[in-house]
Amino acid sequence: MNLCHLYFKTTSSKHVDAMLKSFDESVSLDIDEVDKLDNYDIYLIELYDADKNMSAILKKIFKQKSNSFISFVIPKKYNLLLFQLAFLVGAKSIITQNQDVEKSILKIKADKKAHDEENYALLAGKADMKVQNFMIYENDFLMYVSAELLKLFECDDIDMFEDVISRMNIKSLLKNDIIIKKSITKSLKKLNYIFKSTTVAKINKIITIEVDGSNKDDIDENQLLISSRVSFVKLLKEKIEKRELTNNQLSAITLSIQNMKKLQEELTVVDLEMFFNKLLPFVSRALKTNILFTQIDIDFYVILFEGTDFEEISDITDNFHIKVVKYIEAQKFRAVVDIFAFDLSPFDFSEILSTLNSIKIKKFTHEQKYSDSIRYSSHTENVINEKSLLDDAYEEDEELKLLNVYKGLVINTPSKIVKTTKENIYINFEQIQGVVLSLDKETVLQADSFSQDIYAKVKQINLKSRMAILEKFKFLKTNATERQYARVITARVIPVTINMKGSSLNGNILDISIKSIAMQVKATQRAKAERLMDVVLTFNVPDAKADFGYTQINLEAKVIAITSKDEEGNYKVICELDENTQDLPSLSKYVYERQKELIIELKKTSKLN
Repeated sequence: MNLCHLYFKTTSSKHVDAMLKSFDESVSLDIDEVDKLDNYDIYLIELYDADKNMSAILKKIFKQKSNSFISFVIPKKYNLLLFQLAFLVGAKSIITQNQDVEKSILKIKADKKAHDEENYALLAGKADMKVQNFMIYENDFLMYVSAELLKLFECDDIDMFEDVISRMNIKSLLKNDIIIKKSITKSLKKLNYIFKSTTVAKINKIITIEVDGSNKDDIDENQLLISSRVSFVKLLKEKIEKRELTNNQLSAITLSIQNMKKLQEELTVVDLEMFFNKLLPFVSRALKTNILFTQIDIDFYVILFEGTDFEEISDITDNFHIKVVKYIEAQKFRAVVDIFAFDLSPFDFSEILSTLNSIKIKKFTHEQKYSDSIRYSSHTENVINEKSLLDDAYEEDEELKLLNVYKGLVINTPSKIVKTTKENIYINFEQIQGVVLSLDKETVLQADSFSQDIYAKVKQINLKSRMAILEKFKFLKTNATERQYARVITARVIPVTINMKGSSLNGNILDISIKSIAMQVKATQRAKAERLMDVVLTFNVPDAKADFGYTQINLEAKVIAITSKDEEGNYKVICELDENTQDLPSLSKYVYERQKELIIELKKTSKLN
């Protein structure tokens, strides 16, 4: 442990010489001559006066040295500013001239130890650690070992532990954020340990160690579960660069835990750790041909494959999903999983990262949603049917949400199941939702514990008691709220002109949002519509404050879909709006006003019932 003594032009404290001798490699520096300060374990500041200028100098010196251990030596003749300055720079210890020198040295060492333990506890908290056996490295040097880990390895102190751990070759843990398994023979008995490393700051690495109670062949000792997004991104980039040279195919399977929040709330830390300690090795065994198994987030995993085409990876995904669902069904704690197959080959590096994020949050762009390179595996119903999930929600008293769309306006309010029978469930609902339920005779049920939204028919409804009986449940294959974006159906027909270079066609707006617009065009203009790419949409919206009772809106947009013709032979054209288009504020105002109209309309209807 070293010490840096800082003084301003003069030093005379009787404590300083003794302290410099008590710590290794200690130095004494004049603050007035310090431009850049090296890192030391302890900083001992000796001042005889304080002012704003000194305050600015010390703040500059310690600006890049957060959580440093600073001790102040206060002279016999002092003023309050010295104590204020000590507080300002975050001093952990103050020494006065009347204190015994030896006791002062012991106090600094004790305060330094407490300061380090506090910092290590903060680091552990940032790493979201749920175990007690951990050690902390700083720039590849072992700085701290928890008391529990010393006990686990039967060591008396950090020096004894360092001797043991140095024989285990853990260099890979210091270089990357990974999980590996190592075997250690203790008392003639071979034990398996799981090592996990996490980078908390640029120079800090936390390594946790737990006894592995699973089967010895659960995780191959050489197989890595990379638990750092940074490490994954680095490896992926290397694979992409090699792909450009070898034209080798890259694909992935993603697995996300949809009800992680509920699991964290309901399970103890130990139970959750045990669950994942069993689940992840199972996933690894079920997909033996992968080249990388990575944890992007606590609830999102990516398994990377090389040399496997998308058709094959899709089949692997389907079989894998069935295995995972059956495995989870047999467990005490039931996780709800979402699994996607993803062909990386057509995408560049940034597009892959963007798409993985879209898969994680289940929010896709139009191009991603209709891409031939992304496939959602929906085999949950093979093992878990819709009614069993609803029965579980009733048993757990879980809050649901009902989703309906009224003239484009999404109505999404809380609900609970109050009774179940063999075929039906009884739910309560809020008044405004009840109006739409009675009109639609159907709804969509949503919950954290559902891997997919569940569609249901309304068998009976009582608006006065706010109760409904639902039946005929089925999983929805797509997101029920696609294109919601505060989407509304106009109150009256709004003609629109779709302009492109040298040409235009006319139609009527079907629904409108601040992100996209759907329009109906005549069947005779289908061929013309198919040639559309970048367009300008021109139409008028009602505006009571405008001179003529309406406002003209011009919006730059891009055609993203043309649907099949309807019963009358017309086609739907969907455009995505340019987020920088000039008249977007006027459009937002109209959508907002139309939303208010629809809500007032629903409230009036609910009062009549």
